[in-house]
Amino acid sequence: MFATFTAPSFGPVHTRVTTSGGAVARCRPRRKTSYCTHGQRISCGQRHKEDDSSLGRPLCPDCYDYNAAVVWNAHSSELWRRTVITLRRRLDQRAKVHGVRIRLSYAKVAEYQRRGLIHFHAIFRLDGLDPVHPERTVQPHPAITADGLADLIRQVAATAWFATVPHPAKPKGWDIRWGAQVDPRVVRLTDDGEVTDIAVASYLAKYATKSTEPAGMLPGRITAHNAKAYADKRTYQGRLVTACLKIGGHPHEDYQALRRWAHMLGYRGHFATKSRRYSPTMRQHPS
Repeated sequence: MFATFTAPSFGPVHTRVTTSGGAVARCRPRRKTSYCTHGQRISCGQRHKEDDSSLGRPLCPDCYDYNAAVVWNAHSSELWRRTVITLRRRLDQRAKVHGVRIRLSYAKVAEYQRRGLIHFHAIFRLDGLDPVHPERTVQPHPAITADGLADLIRQVAATAWFATVPHPAKPKGWDIRWGAQVDPRVVRLTDDGEVTDIAVASYLAKYATKSTEPAGMLPGRITAHNAKAYADKRTYQGRLVTACLKIGGHPHEDYQALRRWAHMLGYRGHFATKSRRYSPTMRQHPS
């Protein structure tokens, strides 16, 4: 199963939408022109090109929730961990009903969207375990299907949630949850399915090596000597960096990490990870 987990919205941004026929739709059209409290139009009738510099940028720079965005980046890995735990528990419950054992494994890569937020592309594999030799994998029970796994991924992604520790800027903490765009698709071994195994492998490889330039990642860590240069409130990236430095002044380690990882807009996880049994380790591969 191949699935993408995205960040929620922290304010409307310019986007490039394509129809099923490949045509580029208008960004954010509205029948009636409306404005935010800062006097900015909250609609866009343009059809953006792929290299349009406005993609991923807020329609109103002053309405966008930069604090919540960088806090989400900082906690996205923990949200992933909790999601996988819940998914495994739900699968174990289904397997127990049929008196069998199963194992969920995965490989994922992290990618920056143009708005500077992390999202994850993951491929899941579900194996049955031989009751006599548990170290051997077999086909899962017929009642545990790929479509059932897809539905479960959607359910877990929709309900996965936790709150951060309190912060003066958010006394009750920030809610950390996934965005609405979760699209699990079955990986087929032949060309007659939605997604082939080769296509997914190519897709993961693409994003594992993709440049972070569209999001504007910085080449090195931000220090007291260069913070002023990068925390430029006139730019979108600068406002995200400013939010990292501001929120990172809190004594809790979760927030202090924002200052250490301000050059990554708060994200402090790995860009390519896998579960232990998804595949052999590099050490186990023959030379």
